[in-house]
Amino acid sequence: IGRSFIDFIHPMDRNSFVSQIMKSVDVPRDASGTSSSVLTMCCRIRKYRGLALGFGIKNLAIPFMPFVLKMTFKDIEHDGSKNVYLVVQATPFTSAFKVPYDTSFKVTPFSTRHLAAGKFELVDPSSVPYLGYLPQDLVKTDALDLYHPDDLLYITQMYEKVIRNGTTELSKPYRLKVQNGDYIKVQTEFSSYINPWSKQLEYICGKHIVVEGPNNPDVFQSLGNQKPPKMSVDQKAKMYYLRSRVKKVMIEVPRIVEQQKKTSQRSIDLAAYAENLVDEPIMDTEGFRFNTHDQENSSYYEHDSVYLDRI
Repeated sequence: IGRSFIDFIHPMDRNSFVSQIMKSVDVPRDASGTSSSVLTMCCRIRKYRGLALGFGIKNLAIPFMPFVLKMTFKDIEHDGSKNVYLVVQATPFTSAFKVPYDTSFKVTPFSTRHLAAGKFELVDPSSVPYLGYLPQDLVKTDALDLYHPDDLLYITQMYEKVIRNGTTELSKPYRLKVQNGDYIKVQTEFSSYINPWSKQLEYICGKHIVVEGPNNPDVFQSLGNQKPPKMSVDQKAKMYYLRSRVKKVMIEVPRIVEQQKKTSQRSIDLAAYAENLVDEPIMDTEGFRFNTHDQENSSYYEHDSVYLDRI
């Protein structure tokens, strides 16, 4: 009591917390003095370090636990003056999985969106119990880092399909990395948006359904100083090639699709023009023919008339 709440928030989440607070400072309040909107964000809050952990607690890493916060502002009268208080309701996140390779968990679809450059722009908070990452951990990071290297070829095919068609059917199961370094299996419905003016890919969205948990069910366990397993030179070269291919698809396929559309439209226009030429009625020239017989007769009569006139 008496300490600032922000002191208990993980340093990596403090900027996001302050940003959320500043957005709603001027939000109007109802008759009871409570703000009309509820702020929601995910952050890590420091856990208590007691002597149960030992006497050398200063040398131990500070433990944090992920929470979802629902925050409102409220005007409260205290000691004769009215002050604005921040009311925080914190609910802890828990892993969706209980056992290795769990398949009996509650399924809640979650969504992600990344730009054509591959950087995450939006991550659904519903993903936290499955991935172990908070949304702000993934935003502005490369989406391709989450895909298993052996699944990149399939991802390339799905990306090409979604860019050409706009949407895809539910994918086959593939792997996404979680915070503890293991992988979960998901199925995804992809959709894409191509800017109608620039004809370039803006972003790719994914609606993900988890079908199998990771080997380590505690997705919030941090790797710490543990390094991921080393890859061979061939594995690194293959992964680099496939990642480059995925990014190439996101850049070049929209241009190819647009060129195909233009070619197709040009063919349609030419076919329509040809049909108009064929269907156009042939001009009847009968009315424009001179009747030479009439002309000859007319000349004959006129000549006779002149001749008779001379008589």
